[in-house]
Amino acid sequence: MAKAPDLGFTGRVGNLIFYNVNGNKYVRTMPSKVRQTKATKARASEFGKASTLGSLIRSQMLPIVANPKDLKMQTRLVSAVYQWLLQ
Repeated sequence: MAKAPDLGFTGRVGNLIFYNVNGNKYVRTMPSKVRQTKATKARASEFGKASTLGSLIRSQMLPIVANPKDLKMQTRLVSAVYQWLLQ
C-alpha cells in the first residue's frame, strides 16, 4: 500500500485500486485470487443484513440525526446491529 496523490477519483484502473481512508489517498494492487470459505460467506451475508438494517434505521431517524452522511456514525451503527444479529 502506498500513499497516492489526490487524483479526484477512487476505484480500479487495471490492477491498481485507488481508495480513501480517513481522508488519506492510497493505492494498492489487486490480489491475484481471493478464496472465501463457507464461514466467510456466512459472515458476509450477516454483515450485509446488518448494513441493510442500519440503512433502514438511519432513514427512519433522518429528522433527528444531526449528520446522516457521517461515515463514522454509519459504521458504528452497522457494527452495533451486526453484534446484535450475532447474539
